[in-house]
Amino acid sequence: MTITDDYVLGTHDQELARLGLQHRVWRSRALDAWTRVGFTAGQTLLDVGCGPGYAALDLAEIAGAGGRVVAVDRSARFLDALRSAAVRNGLTNITARQVDLDADALPVSVRRFSRNSCKPSCAVGAPAAASPTSRVR
Repeated sequence: MTITDDYVLGTHDQELARLGLQHRVWRSRALDAWTRVGFTAGQTLLDVGCGPGYAALDLAEIAGAGGRVVAVDRSARFLDALRSAAVRNGLTNITARQVDLDADALPVSVRRFSRNSCKPSCAVGAPAAASPTSRVR
């Protein structure tokens, strides 16, 4: 499968920094929401459209050693950033998968999960083909 990094705002260092700032601004609200919907230790959590993985790192902390996070994005650059951050933070329960959900279904190996985290861009107002549930077979 050939995947291009054609993000409107790019995947360069400045965009990684911008997304990190955005995550820090919204982090407390995301953590609160994940707690309210029942994300907890031992679960397998799916982060669709994980980008550079700032939320996936938080989800890995929630899932703990007995759980795992499957982080899916189409950008190899973003996934490399996530893998590096996971190593720096000593998190071994994250699996990063490069998938373009506009073109491909989720691989069978990532279809079993307890809960999912989906950014508003793919949950609301996105084309049907980009909807994560429409691509799971």
